Amino acid sequence: MRSFPTWKIVLVAVVCLGGIVMTLPNFLSRQSAESLPTWLPHLQVNLGLDLQGGSHLLLEVDVKAVIRERLEALIDASRSALR
Repeated sequence: MRSFPTWKIVLVAVVCLGGIVMTLPNFLSRQSAESLPTWLPHLQVNLGLDLQGGSHLLLEVDVKAVIRERLEALIDASRSALR
């Protein structure tokens, strides 16, 4: 089993804790983030539309083209089967 020096374990724990503290405003409402102490960041990450759930895609299908392609494929398959 590997053995790490205590100072490395403490350093990794402090860096992880610092990262969690710095990202804290992103998990709070805007009013709660503004009331945090001055030594903490108050800005929140602005999420894009895809992360906010606001992106909506509308896809259209050209039905006539699909039917035409399926019929052509059916004709080709029938020709091959009859030969």
